[in-house]
Amino acid sequence: MLWVTKIIRSGRLFVILGVCTSFIAALVLSVVTFLSFLMKMYEFVHHGIALDDDSIKELAVSLMNYVDLFFIATAFVLISAGFYKLFIDESLKLPAAISINSFDDLKKILIRVAIVVLTILFLEKAIRWQGGWEITGFGFACAFVIIAITFNIRSSDDKTGTHKNNIRQDPS
Repeated sequence: MLWVTKIIRSGRLFVILGVCTSFIAALVLSVVTFLSFLMKMYEFVHHGIALDDDSIKELAVSLMNYVDLFFIATAFVLISAGFYKLFIDESLKLPAAISINSFDDLKKILIRVAIVVLTILFLEKAIRWQGGWEITGFGFACAFVIIAITFNIRSSDDKTGTHKNNIRQDPS
């Protein structure tokens, strides 16, 4: 059974594929987003932009998309670092703001990114909205997914005891 133990222990090295994939995804997404941003700014400088509300809203949506994509790229970096810390080298020092001590912490990062992405998608729709009821269905769909995700996070935190109840008790 010693060979089984060796195989299981060496299996964690396969996680390096996930580490590299996540990091390369972050790098590619960051570079492509930056190049797209430069092209958009070149277009803006050379062709100008009308200073009407619709053109400014379109510019705002474009810029929000770039921020969103960089946020997703950052999440890929966090996932890469988390995989590395959890499965390869536990002594990896991460910034204090990044707390990755379990696989659940990695899942929470992905869940929070999903919530931010959905929120930004809704904001884009809201900025481009010309009136009508079509935005209502999209808004309810986004809200439903965010509520479901939040419920999932809270219920898993309650089961593990990690959810902190910040409600103050009345001293009376």
